[in-house]
Amino acid sequence: MKANEESIKAFNAAIVRLNDNVTLPLKGAISKQPEFIDDGLQKRLGVLANDLAGLTERADTMLSREKPKKFFSFQDDLGAIQELNRDLDRIVMAFTGRGSIGAEMEARAAKRLAQTLVIDKLPRAQARHDSASRGTRESILQEISAWIDDPGAPPIFWLSGMAGIGKSTIAHTIAEQEDQKHQLGASFFFSRDEADRRNPHLVYSTIAFQLAGFDNSLRGPIIQALEQDADIGHAVMQKQFEQLILGPLGKFEGTSKTILFVLDALDECSPSSGAIEILSRWALGLPKISSQVGIMVKVLITSRPELHIHDQFNYSSLGSISQSFVLHDIEKSLVKADIQLFLTGRLADLATLHGVAQPWPTVAEISALASSSDNLFIFASTTVNFIRGAKSGRLLQHRLEQLLKPDPSMRTSAFAQLDALYFHVLETAESDLEETLLNAKEIFRLPDYFRSTQTT
Repeated sequence: MKANEESIKAFNAAIVRLNDNVTLPLKGAISKQPEFIDDGLQKRLGVLANDLAGLTERADTMLSREKPKKFFSFQDDLGAIQELNRDLDRIVMAFTGRGSIGAEMEARAAKRLAQTLVIDKLPRAQARHDSASRGTRESILQEISAWIDDPGAPPIFWLSGMAGIGKSTIAHTIAEQEDQKHQLGASFFFSRDEADRRNPHLVYSTIAFQLAGFDNSLRGPIIQALEQDADIGHAVMQKQFEQLILGPLGKFEGTSKTILFVLDALDECSPSSGAIEILSRWALGLPKISSQVGIMVKVLITSRPELHIHDQFNYSSLGSISQSFVLHDIEKSLVKADIQLFLTGRLADLATLHGVAQPWPTVAEISALASSSDNLFIFASTTVNFIRGAKSGRLLQHRLEQLLKPDPSMRTSAFAQLDALYFHVLETAESDLEETLLNAKEIFRLPDYFRSTQTT
């Protein structure tokens, strides 16, 4: 019986060591710092987990036996229990003998920090995508989504349209959608109003910075390029593209089946020669990438139909690897429905914010605003921003009525309603400014008032 008790103690000690010394600390380390577990360490952990699962299954089989059977077969089981302990020791020794997991994670953390410092030296613009409203432009969103997932589709999609028609909203929505699916490699949203976001020389370094965070198999080659040439981020655009984009993509080993790049408002790139360079570089580079990597690389480009961009898509090699969509050719009824949906959602949010009884505005008022927009999303967004400037629920309705009130003096322009909208915006801004100045004058008069009361 004494031998039996010792065997049971040895068995229990094996289970305790299994849980306390290996399983629980391992699970805790992985859950706290999963980003520091590289592929090699993951493979070792997988082998360890399989070995431990086998030991646990053997132990559970022995424990599940009926008590009489355990007693009579215990002499036979004694060797099995001792073997169980030896196997546990062997597994633990084999794992720890290749290096401490804690030390490996600390080393990997230090390496990642050093890599981050290298990548942070890349010059870049704050030009990533932002969140966007869903529910509008569903037909074109579905067409672009189908293009992204279609291996037989051209690698470039050019979405063109006049100003204010909603191109950027679509680009933001697609970027956000593909980011959630872990298919957005990088995005760059141009803006002529911001120096870094209109500068073509910051496009590829900005994209490379985002790619380094997209997948570890891209991070390494980008860091290597920076280590070989610390000034690569300031090099000519061709060299940047080849070493920071084309080279790393050729070494991609991630799990994503598609990598999407989004370049919005390319017409706002300045100088215009920079836009031509970007288009030419992708036209030359995409076939090379496709032949090297077994994934789909897609580029979504939006812009106004400016001549220098139009010519690139129609009279160069870009035309054969791209498909185009002219946004303002969409049926007007579909555009109006989208604008109504946008106005309904945004104005309902304002009503909730100011405690206005809903539904507000009425369906008829929303329809009237949408009709005034002349299919321009810029009208709808400016309308919302104008009404948002109201400081109370009563003023919300007042501003809405201002926009709905017909103005005969504004009917000669091709964009009469848009002219009227901006007129109301400027008129209200002037009134607000006058009120602010009057309040300021009263404040400045206070010292004179106090001085006059002291002399009387």
